[in-house]
Amino acid sequence: MVHKLEQDKVYRHFIERTRLGGLHKFFLYGGVSLLWLTGLIWLLFHYFGVHQNDVGGTNSPIEPLMMKIHGAAAMGILLVIGALVSAHIRRGWALKRNRLSGVIITSTFGLLTVSGWALYYVGDERARNVVSIAHWVVGLALPLIVVFHILMWKWEQSR
Repeated sequence: MVHKLEQDKVYRHFIERTRLGGLHKFFLYGGVSLLWLTGLIWLLFHYFGVHQNDVGGTNSPIEPLMMKIHGAAAMGILLVIGALVSAHIRRGWALKRNRLSGVIITSTFGLLTVSGWALYYVGDERARNVVSIAHWVVGLALPLIVVFHILMWKWEQSR
């Protein structure tokens, strides 16, 4: 039988290994920031920065650039989330820590991934409009959800 002190030592080590390292934080927070900013800039130019183009339609020349950067950042954030699944999420779940906010943030990234895919591949305009609104509403809320997850962890630590 393992002594209680030894169990606590192992438990603390496991918690310590669940925390994000510097590179994980850099790529996660940087990726979320880049996604949020490019999405916001696209929204602003799409709805408020329109002007006539050569064929009579309305669009902004900044929109395609923002979508290219947004798509590249989305691919990068998927790599970061994949790295988090193997350690941070798995260990956090095993420790029964921050589960509610963890499920919320993981579900949010899942919803954004599926809706982003649908925006790229679904051709039906009515479906695209609904998915588009859902994508940008959830996307705009993403930083708040990340902050909520961090604050929940800090609150748990203080108990």
